Amino acid sequence: MSKNSVTKKLITTLALLTCLCGIGTLSVHAAPKAVSFNNNSKKITMFATQRKQLKIKLSGKYKKSDVVYSSSNKKVATVNKKGVVKALKKGNITIYAQIKGTSKKAKCKVKVFKNVKSIKVVGRKKHYYIGQQYQLNYKTTPKKTLEEITWDSSNDDVATISKDGLLTIKEKGKVKITVYSKETKVKKTYKIKTEEVPQISFKNGNKATVKYGNNYQIVLQYTNHDIEKIQYKSEDQSIATVDDNGLITTKRPGEVYITATPSKKKETLRMLLVVENKTGFFENSLLYDNIDTSGCNKLMIVAHPDDETLWGGAHLKSGNWFVVCLTNHFTDVRKNEFKSVMEKAGIKGIILDYPDLVRDANKKWVKYDWDSVKDGVAADVTKLIKSKNWDLIATHSPAGETGHIHHKNTDQAVTNACRSTGNYDKLWYFGKCYWTIPAGLKRITDEELTFKQSLVDLYKNETKPINTYWAQMIPYENWVKATDYVAGK
Repeated sequence: MSKNSVTKKLITTLALLTCLCGIGTLSVHAAPKAVSFNNNSKKITMFATQRKQLKIKLSGKYKKSDVVYSSSNKKVATVNKKGVVKALKKGNITIYAQIKGTSKKAKCKVKVFKNVKSIKVVGRKKHYYIGQQYQLNYKTTPKKTLEEITWDSSNDDVATISKDGLLTIKEKGKVKITVYSKETKVKKTYKIKTEEVPQISFKNGNKATVKYGNNYQIVLQYTNHDIEKIQYKSEDQSIATVDDNGLITTKRPGEVYITATPSKKKETLRMLLVVENKTGFFENSLLYDNIDTSGCNKLMIVAHPDDETLWGGAHLKSGNWFVVCLTNHFTDVRKNEFKSVMEKAGIKGIILDYPDLVRDANKKWVKYDWDSVKDGVAADVTKLIKSKNWDLIATHSPAGETGHIHHKNTDQAVTNACRSTGNYDKLWYFGKCYWTIPAGLKRITDEELTFKQSLVDLYKNETKPINTYWAQMIPYENWVKATDYVAGK
């Protein structure tokens, strides 16, 4: 082989290899689709009679006018030249889109549901009450639908309803509630009558104030409610009683809850009755005229039976005392114990019926604040102080010894009365209560202690609290003249 032939073959081989290498570096891309449906138009659901616009994407030089649409079943749904699908009846079809003169087609799967033929409200109530809410629901035929169902009220002043069927009753009246399909306009309307909530209530409210000694007639108010037989009850008959007709008879000052229970016992009504005494017990001249203070030149005024003994028993030994106890006349045990102490000490006294403990809203016994009787206490105390020229007047300290509210209230009434009548220089306060007796505190004499203990022993009903709280103070009575009193000492 000649040198030229070899050279030509080599050149040919190199050229071929170069071409092959060049081919290896080429990228091959598929031709883009001329037309395709957007993602949200590749598969759609519709209800009969509904229309939907399909969205497409075009490539290259093509325009929307180049696209031809067709339906696989025109009895189920049709499509116009603009790509608007009109659903006709239940079924599954395919909508095609293709460029004129080409064979490739884009596909859109369409599922058509039946449209709403009828609609009704379910779970309707017999009564619709003002201030309450009700969740309304509906059923459609066919049961499954894509149509938007909503609600409407004919009068929002009477009742409003949300798009989800939450009905709110606002006032008494009549209103039409409509549930309907926004698309097919199929609807159902029904009328409701709104009412006041059925209830029985106290016509004059849940609290009444009546003067001690007067009666009070309960009047019930029936709202959208049948009249029922009522059972009345007083939670403290020592303050007030109530008969079968709701007539309340007051027994003593204080506060008491009165209940009214309908025969069907759906609820028990409860009202607070305040029995006030603003003029005092001595307004009754018969009671006042029978007070015997003869032979008495010293006046002691206390809040409770046993206060005169615990805080002043040794002083009572001197005699010539008239003791006024403001509370607990209604309690036979405490009243009789007080009278026994008066007899044992050889002194005179009177026990009145201002309130001590009352039941609160939770039926617990609490100390009454005397708000409804402070004026009465002041009137009685003032009248007694003015009744004669007393040599000495004794009562609770401004601190109330133990801080008891009734002790403080009593002190306030007595102190004010002494100031207004010119007797303040005759006023003495009971000594301070100590839980731990300080060194050097002056004791009463043994003779006085024996006398005082004999009085304490008569309060058998109070033995436990006395031994628990006050026993350490029995040997001590460090009274302070009101003019020398210093708070906290």
